[in-house]
Amino acid sequence: MHIHEKIRFLRQQKGWSQEKMAEKLDMTSNGYAKIERGETEYIYVAVDVYCQCA
Repeated sequence: MHIHEKIRFLRQQKGWSQEKMAEKLDMTSNGYAKIERGETEYIYVAVDVYCQCA
């Protein structure tokens, strides 16, 4: 499982929408969606997402 797949899984476990997660990270919904699709290589953002979900 890739990091973006883990991030999506953890977000879904919390019952959060992509919009809610993007808001928590102070980023756009489109930007966050790119992380979940694995279209961005911003590892520091991915780690922040992972920590907020875990």
